[in-house]
Amino acid sequence: MAQRKRRKKKAKGSDHEHRGELIVRIFRLVELLVGGPVDVTELSEELGVSTRTVYRDLDALQRAGIEIERQQDGRSTWMWVTKKSARKALGL
Repeated sequence: MAQRKRRKKKAKGSDHEHRGELIVRIFRLVELLVGGPVDVTELSEELGVSTRTVYRDLDALQRAGIEIERQQDGRSTWMWVTKKSARKALGL
């Protein structure tokens, strides 16, 4: 007898709410990066997400054309975005 596939339960809230939270987080991430050098741990704490999520968001920003500057300092990688790069990518 064929087994039925279980459907994943959707998280509470709508997809629109999730997208809204994502957009707010991405804009906050840009704001933090424009503010000066910051490392991923600080970003994850400030945004209330995992470091893995921060790396995904950083990748999305780079795909959108925002150049993220990086500098390795021991175990930390400091990142920032110039205001010019952010304005250019956001069309401002």
